[in-house]
Amino acid sequence: MSATRLAIALGANLPSPAGSPRQTLGAVRPQLEALIGDWAAAGSGDAPACAWSPLLDTAPVGGPANQPGYCNAVVLVSGDLGDPQADRALALLDQLHGLERQFGRDRAREQRWGPRPLDLDLLFWEELRLEHPRLQLPHPRLHLRSFVLEPLLAAMAASAAPVMLVPSPPPDVMASLPASEPCELLETLETVEARKIRFERQRIRLPMGVEGSFGIIRHPGASLAVPITNEGQVVVLRQYRFAVQARLLEFPAGTLETGEDPLESMQRELGEEAGYSAARWDALGPMLPCPGYSDEVIHCFLARELTPLENPPAGDDDEDLEVLHMTPMELDARLASGEEWLDGKSVTAWFRAKQLLGL
Repeated sequence: MSATRLAIALGANLPSPAGSPRQTLGAVRPQLEALIGDWAAAGSGDAPACAWSPLLDTAPVGGPANQPGYCNAVVLVSGDLGDPQADRALALLDQLHGLERQFGRDRAREQRWGPRPLDLDLLFWEELRLEHPRLQLPHPRLHLRSFVLEPLLAAMAASAAPVMLVPSPPPDVMASLPASEPCELLETLETVEARKIRFERQRIRLPMGVEGSFGIIRHPGASLAVPITNEGQVVVLRQYRFAVQARLLEFPAGTLETGEDPLESMQRELGEEAGYSAARWDALGPMLPCPGYSDEVIHCFLARELTPLENPPAGDDDEDLEVLHMTPMELDARLASGEEWLDGKSVTAWFRAKQLLGL
């Protein structure tokens, strides 16, 4: 049987019978290794190897205000663990919860995202994908939690056979626009101004030598963000679009003001349309949504570490929209079902965001 790997995250921010959170994570270590060894043996596996991260002190993310900071760690387990199967993963989860109880945790009485004397989370088991009411694998918020990713990477570095779970973004995620190949303008036949855009009808000569009359929409450009909450949910808008007389799923976006920086524009739009500010911004690169008749360039971003605004700024009077929150899987399922449409620019941005997030 081939070797497989799994990872377990540990966290604590309340005292336990073993002492402080740091003392708790030290005390649970031999018990957790023994538990994993017994579990692996039950699956006809050999004693696995455990690579531990250093302890990491972090501020709490989400949950009630003013709770204590956390002490975190990750153990990467490798060896003959048996075939990754849902029933064995759930059995391991039950044993982890039993170990939590030994250190004073009562899941039935605690507040969601609240303080706890010990938290043990199964992050992944090789390539097993599991959607169960009690367990999702890989952990749905793994890629969003620096307090998990940092010790996970440290445990991987300590392992004799490290595995890169979160891939680097593909090199073309932030690809620049294609090189310009100008055509020859022979005559501008007419122009029409409409709010921030201008329609032009021109007579031009294409690079291939063909001459003709073509219409083009001159656009100042726009910005778009894929916002991800601290709980791993995607912030999506359901917005009415009069041109198609329908409500579409979209990400927050907006047209640039004259001379406006794309990121600054998107920071403003995120507050106006979704009611959030973001502490972390990653560029997803530019895109051309309608190159057949428009020169519009949309600058795409991934927005994370969100904070709800107590008093969001007012948006445009003609914006008719609803703010929704979905898990990545829920959004993908909604799109795959055909029940709702995601507009073209948002499809591209979501694809690029998933590349960057390793989804």
